Amino acid sequence: MSSATSSADELGAMTVKDFGARYRLGHTKVYEEISAGRLRAVKCGSRTLILARDAGDWERSLPTLAAG
Repeated sequence: MSSATSSADELGAMTVKDFGARYRLGHTKVYEEISAGRLRAVKCGSRTLILARDAGDWERSLPTLAAG
């Protein structure tokens, strides 16, 4: 298990930067996913956080790539 995965699982939330690092996405793409309603995010003061369960929901919702 990667350190980003274990860290997110232990904390239950991650920053946009941490989410991007975990899924190899830039911050622009992360905010696009949030704006499109495909990724749920919460605010804590000025900080945008993604709960681990919401990250998992987003990951499971991704389409699979057809073989061939």
